[in-house]
Amino acid sequence: MRLSQSRHSKETYHPNGRIQSGGETINGLKHGVWYSYNPKGTLTSINHYRMGTLNGTQLKYNSEFEITQKQVYDMGQTIE
Repeated sequence: MRLSQSRHSKETYHPNGRIQSGGETINGLKHGVWYSYNPKGTLTSINHYRMGTLNGTQLKYNSEFEITQKQVYDMGQTIE
């Protein structure tokens, strides 16, 4: 028996109206690629989730769009 899944795009916003984060949810849990931005609208991180848990590569960027941190997760546990 397969359970019904509810997929939605979700975005949050900074008080100035610019996007803060965005991605997809399944049954209310982050799933897939999520992007985060600072209040000026510059990308600050890319995260991969599987049913609400970090799973895959997380990249953090500085204001020059250089990678400042890279972490790899396997269902919430850091592996790199």
